[in-house]
Amino acid sequence: LALVGPEAPTVLRRLTHLHELPASGDVAHVGAHVLERDGGFWIVFPQEYGHYLWEVAVDAAEPFGGGPVGVDAIVGSAR
Repeated sequence: LALVGPEAPTVLRRLTHLHELPASGDVAHVGAHVLERDGGFWIVFPQEYGHYLWEVAVDAAEPFGGGPVGVDAIVGSAR
């Protein structure tokens, strides 16, 4: 799961209490690894939690005007 954009740090803070990155720990009550990458964050976790974490991340991003985007947003943030 990638979090990109100007509000990515705010959304990440809503999902986890991890402060120093890279780090491993709970993200929305799921064991995960959080990496800083290309101006955003990558959250790596077991695939069986994919739908759950996707929904939680979208809910956390909506108040800031965020939501699901395609891979172009991730590639574009790396430039």
